[in-house]
Amino acid sequence: MSESDTQNESAPGAVPWVEDRVRCGCCGAQMQLDAIRSPDRFFSRDDVYTLDACPDCGTVVLWAPGWDAETAYPSDYPAHAADPAVKWYHRALPRYFFPAVPKGSPDPIVEIGTGTGQFLAYLQGLGRSVSGFEMDEAAVERARAAGIAVQPGTWEDFQSEDESVGVLVMNQVIEHLLQPPAGVFAKTLRALKPGGAWVIRTPNAGAWGRHHFAGYWHPLEVPRHTVIYSLRGITQLAERAGFSVASARCCGRWYDFGQSARYRIDAGAARPWDYLLDLRKVGSPFSRVLAVAANARGRGDSMEVILSKPDR
Repeated sequence: MSESDTQNESAPGAVPWVEDRVRCGCCGAQMQLDAIRSPDRFFSRDDVYTLDACPDCGTVVLWAPGWDAETAYPSDYPAHAADPAVKWYHRALPRYFFPAVPKGSPDPIVEIGTGTGQFLAYLQGLGRSVSGFEMDEAAVERARAAGIAVQPGTWEDFQSEDESVGVLVMNQVIEHLLQPPAGVFAKTLRALKPGGAWVIRTPNAGAWGRHHFAGYWHPLEVPRHTVIYSLRGITQLAERAGFSVASARCCGRWYDFGQSARYRIDAGAARPWDYLLDLRKVGSPFSRVLAVAANARGRGDSMEVILSKPDR
């Protein structure tokens, strides 16, 4: 690729979530272009996508000129189909099943990408004022039938008055957004009340799994995941945007290790230990142990980050 081609491809607007392909949107370091290649393994498609990676903070960015929603989200893309009813085990282990909302945080709580509204139902049962947005119409109908205030829409549809939201929740959502990272953070900061919180669960680009499985890593999920943050990258961007980091932890589960191993086995590129991690193994005990160890070392496949807006 010539220098002029790189400059043209890096021009603003070439890909909606990329402001500058050459520079990392989180830390500003020079990106490693075409660092990862992967097809859409979820739908077993042959088209190969490229992803750029930041060698400094680790953030991974999909490079997909011509991206369109119909290709990324076909009609058979599964909605978040969980039963909206809150069970006893959700109440017993809320930190496992749901993101953590800081105690004493202001209302209202708004969730982007609610699915059927199960988390909002849990919060509503605790007396919180809740509402949300969900792109899947069937999931919206189920949420509304359960008495949860969910309306159809995406992050791009979410509009609020400045400083009107107490807590914004994105559970496995921020990696899907089509707005450049700096714009996402600025929009959220404006929406939150002073002392409000932004609760994020998202894949962790600094995970062991990402480095071990490369293009077979399940959370890549191209072309639906546009920006995959690392803990270091999201922290740097948050502080630059005006947030403080209230807490951060890894919360990856065994499923990602198991599915990544399965992808590599099915592609005929398996390594010996992949057979121990394979999702199809009953209980997948090795994946479970590895997920616990990775989380303990801050290298789990998912992370939960809570950002706070300074109180005046």
